Amino acid sequence: MIKKCLLFLLLLFALGGVNAVDINYDLEQSDFDSGTVSISYPGTYYLTENVNITGLNGINITGENITIEGNGFSINGSGSGTYFINVENSKNITIQNIASNGFSYGVYFHDTDSSKVENSVINSTSIAVDIANSYELTILRNTLTANSSVGTVYCIYSLDSMINTTIMENTITGTTDALTEAYGIYSYIHMINSTISENNITANSAYHSISFYVDGYIQDSTITGNNITANTNGEYSVGLWAKGYIQDSTITGNIINTDAPSNSMGICVYDDIVNTNISKNVISAISEAVDTYGIYDYGSILTSTITGNNITVNSSNKNAYGIYAYENIATNTISGNTLKGEGVTESYGIFCNDDFTNTIMANNTITLTGNKPCGLYPNSDFNNNELYGNNFTISGSQAFGIYLSGDSGNYEFYDNNITVAGEGSEA
Repeated sequence: MIKKCLLFLLLLFALGGVNAVDINYDLEQSDFDSGTVSISYPGTYYLTENVNITGLNGINITGENITIEGNGFSINGSGSGTYFINVENSKNITIQNIASNGFSYGVYFHDTDSSKVENSVINSTSIAVDIANSYELTILRNTLTANSSVGTVYCIYSLDSMINTTIMENTITGTTDALTEAYGIYSYIHMINSTISENNITANSAYHSISFYVDGYIQDSTITGNNITANTNGEYSVGLWAKGYIQDSTITGNIINTDAPSNSMGICVYDDIVNTNISKNVISAISEAVDTYGIYDYGSILTSTITGNNITVNSSNKNAYGIYAYENIATNTISGNTLKGEGVTESYGIFCNDDFTNTIMANNTITLTGNKPCGLYPNSDFNNNELYGNNFTISGSQAFGIYLSGDSGNYEFYDNNITVAGEGSEA
């Protein structure tokens, strides 16, 4: 059907009697029987029935102002390395109301801008939405699944930075039974000026499960209202992981649940958190062995607001941290948080491995149990801080409400309630 239409259009173009953007096309099984369907003319292409393909790509798009309207039908494929829809060197492409099954890759945007996938169901065996050098994309209200028994899976994978990208109201599930990784959203470089909102994101694997991973920094972005889950039988289960810094961003209203034998982390950042609002998140991190973190920062937390979060960390053996900074905590507001922790040995409400300075810590509730629990532990200097309205309930042997190990001075401390219980405990 499509080939006859295109021949007719070529004649009309030659006669100058058609406006390309007004043309509609029907896609049916016969169009795919002779091979991959190639589309380059602008217009709307309507799928009129379910289509089955073996060993080939579904659709190749090279053009502008093209819409694939699925009408609720599906394109079902098979074969290693196959693509459902391959979009290259294009602009203003819309893929909507369509389903796919059996392809290795779902939708592939390559050198394509200002395009979107919406209201679709994409099931793949490797990557559901694959992005390379493509910006200002919208991925809206889809069900995206990557499922494999032999390799790493990605529901949304960007080979380059995500810039001006919106990922909203999707159900995203990555599952692998192999001893590899499962990712919900993966950006190989950075995420800049993007919105990740109201998604259900789940990663399940036998090794590493990471629901949302950025291999570089996150800048000027919003991550809000997501339900994020990561489960593994291996050693890393992480809700949100940034390998670089997070700066000038908002992380708010998310529900994050992680579970792993070790290294279970709600939010993990390998560089500084700077001028960022982390608020009203509910984070639960569980480890069957060691190392559980609600918020883990391998750098410093600077000029940021951490407020109204409910963080629960449980480790069956050792090391449970509500908020952890490997370097400094400086010039922040940490207020109105509920931090609960339980570890057989060493649980902390807030742990800072370096200086804790110029920070307001107010109206937090910290409840810890286990051996050697501590509500607030700055491992170096503690200066120019204001602590008020906090409630510490710390129980277990050698329990501490606040433990200052370095120089301290010029701080205000009032209206705090510290209760400790257990052998060798001190407020």
